[in-house]
Amino acid sequence: MNASLFAYDFNNVKNFPGEGIDLQTTRFYAVPRSLSYMLKPRNHPGWSLEFAYLNVFNVQGNFVNYFENDILTYLPGTERYKAYSNLETTARTDYFGAGGSIKIGENFFVESSMFVFVNSKYSAYQLDINASPTTSLKEDKNGVLHSKTRNPGIGEV
Repeated sequence: MNASLFAYDFNNVKNFPGEGIDLQTTRFYAVPRSLSYMLKPRNHPGWSLEFAYLNVFNVQGNFVNYFENDILTYLPGTERYKAYSNLETTARTDYFGAGGSIKIGENFFVESSMFVFVNSKYSAYQLDINASPTTSLKEDKNGVLHSKTRNPGIGEV
């Protein structure tokens, strides 16, 4: 039973964010969430089989944003726009693999392995938007909104 692994990762992506920018990275790192088991059959002493599970990426995030601003600047008075957003995301990458080796000579082995990976992502987005005046508005006979606290002398409401 083995529970450790190191990985060497190459990434080369053309036009990554869609603006003609290329992404190229290389890294060597330890994979802390791995589990493998090696089986050596008794009736085939030169053979060995291995089964592995790796979880190389597991992230959870909760992003909250609050915004308040006056968006109706063309109307008299101060109006308030409030927006509250909440994004919850969970993502993970799991690898499942199997492999085997055969002893050819005293110090020579031939090995082969196959891994299948599963990417999973869950996201939930909530948005709450409210627009309201901070002072009362009054509608005149032409259907135009005016603030009760407007400047005098501009017209009668």
